[in-house]
Amino acid sequence: MKNLPRRLAMRTLAALDLHCARCDSVGEHRLDKHLGRAGTQVSPIVRARQYVLVCAACGVAQELTEQQKRSVLHYTAHPATA
Repeated sequence: MKNLPRRLAMRTLAALDLHCARCDSVGEHRLDKHLGRAGTQVSPIVRARQYVLVCAACGVAQELTEQQKRSVLHYTAHPATA
């Protein structure tokens, strides 16, 4: 019987106020980064989507690529003006 993989360590990079489509509210989202485990290599799949955006209200998590992470950070730093 194989051991189930342990959860990857995460580091929070930012807390952002964004709209969540799942719970239809504007609230805090956490932008986390997978750190992997000491002494192991990070798989190409994890490396490709190493960022996770998590809604604090409902807990939904969305994996992001490096480009998507940059877009989220750019959007929150420069919100559209109406």
